[in-house]
Amino acid sequence: MRKYLIILISLLFLNPTFSYAETSVVTTGLIPGSIWYSSEPLKEKDIIKIYTAVWNGGTKDLNVKVEFYDKTTVLGVREVVALKNSLKEVSIPWVVTSGDHSISAKIITSTVGTANLKQNISLSVSETDKDNVFVPVAVKVIDGVPVSSKDIIKNQVEQAVGDIDKIVPASVSEKVSENFNVIETFRVENNTRIQADKEAAKEKQKIARERYDSNIAAGKASTVSENTEGPIANVKLFFLIILGFILGSKIVFYGLIILIIFWILRSIYNKIRNR
Repeated sequence: MRKYLIILISLLFLNPTFSYAETSVVTTGLIPGSIWYSSEPLKEKDIIKIYTAVWNGGTKDLNVKVEFYDKTTVLGVREVVALKNSLKEVSIPWVVTSGDHSISAKIITSTVGTANLKQNISLSVSETDKDNVFVPVAVKVIDGVPVSSKDIIKNQVEQAVGDIDKIVPASVSEKVSENFNVIETFRVENNTRIQADKEAAKEKQKIARERYDSNIAAGKASTVSENTEGPIANVKLFFLIILGFILGSKIVFYGLIILIIFWILRSIYNKIRNR
């Protein structure tokens, strides 16, 4: 749709006043804002074409070299001939990548004449507007069902666990499984308890705030106990939120365990090496 709008607008330039003499300044060139794509919306890893259009309103064929950019990176170069009083499409292939992009095109050389006698000329519009687009990271599809990065990681972990089970002796795997169940039970039970404590701390925080506001409204001075009740509740709630986050996430919880074991082993190794 965008392509057809650009071509329609370009027809407005079919006017004798847009012609040029052999030594004059050309009043034509790239169509302003003329960047479009062979496929939209843009998807990561798709191979598409980036298009622009050159309008030649002069009386001679126009030779141009066009560079395409993503921000300051050159994506490709094309040389084309735009016949007199005609519109010429220019395109390059592009493998779409995720992230922010700013796509544009620029005419870097423009000449008229034959190969033996070329004359450099100036164009009134030698650059397109920048087309700013954002391409999200492609969602992986497994068996026709879109999955998130979290699902992919979970699938890889489960696959790795299955591979380990095949090579680890049953007696060892059963012992590891028992220990894992103990740790997992500890995580779940303590997470449940901390969530309850967190709700209780929120309630205490609310009561302390209401009591403080009531004393202020009544012009009554708060006691030392009342003044410290709110801050203590805030500090307790802060630590409960952190613990709840750690225990509530398997990735964070077991990641910390692995990190702690790594620190311990590295400390033991350094002590042995320095003896």
